Amino acid sequence: MHSLLSVVASERPLISFDGTLVINIALWLILFFVLRPLLWEPMVKLLAAREGGIQGSRSDAKGAIADAASKRAEYDSALKSARSSAAGERDAIRNAALKQEGDILAKARATVSEAVDAQREKIRVQREQLTVELKATIPQISKDIASKVLGREVAS
Repeated sequence: MHSLLSVVASERPLISFDGTLVINIALWLILFFVLRPLLWEPMVKLLAAREGGIQGSRSDAKGAIADAASKRAEYDSALKSARSSAAGERDAIRNAALKQEGDILAKARATVSEAVDAQREKIRVQREQLTVELKATIPQISKDIASKVLGREVAS
């Protein structure tokens, strides 16, 4: 290990403090002051503009999202209102139809009831007429039946 330290110590140093150091520092300073306005500042401005554009796009996107949410809420509200209105109109139309149906059924029942009553009266009248006619023909029919059963003419 001792030999390794002696080899490292005997080599040239990494940085030598001679005239080339001053030239290197001067070149670095010249490059810094020349390239800074030519490359660095435009690049920083470009990056700042890019960042500003990104932030603007983000704020525009947030505004668009908020606007879309607001329009969605308006749409949902309008849809709910329309459904409610349609349900009300449907119920009103249904109630009117049910009332009209009731009126039509009542008229039909009244008409049918009148027709049935008229037919019953007609049947009653016909039954009375037939009863009178039958009562008038009963003696003759009885005489005819008795004649046929006895096999001889029956006098009344």
